Amino acid sequence: MIFLHMGKIFQLVATIKNATNQKGIKYVLKRGFSIWMYLAYYKIFYRTKSFSFRGKKYHYFYHLINNTWMNERSVEIPVVMELVIQNQGKRILEVGNVLSNYYNIPHEIVDKYEKAPNVINRDVVEFNSDHKYDLIVSISTLEHVGWDEEPRDDEKIPRAIA
Repeated sequence: MIFLHMGKIFQLVATIKNATNQKGIKYVLKRGFSIWMYLAYYKIFYRTKSFSFRGKKYHYFYHLINNTWMNERSVEIPVVMELVIQNQGKRILEVGNVLSNYYNIPHEIVDKYEKAPNVINRDVVEFNSDHKYDLIVSISTLEHVGWDEEPRDDEKIPRAIA
């Protein structure tokens, strides 16, 4: 048992050294602080902090990826996952690859940039499907459509929704 823990410690030290060499000490310190903050928030607030939306109570979502405890995803992800669970077994499309960063999800995802399983790498405006979806969800994505490109296209978001 002690050897297992020592192996994990050596692996952690090697990871820290590698990250320091590749990305610098500022990155490592910032990431370490981020992890510490996550653990503190998780211990203090998990299962005790909740919010209500449309008459239903949800627990805030806390995760290291994208520091969810510090942004809108702490609220968006529980609400959208509730919808996904309610529509399990139906055709679901996610615009922007968000949920698969936190859950093992079987639905299709359209995302122009991220390469991952179940992800269709196509611009949402150009995406056409031969079938209809029972549920289409998007988390913190539509505000980027047309804005993260050159030239910027202000009319792309309404086209994406249509």
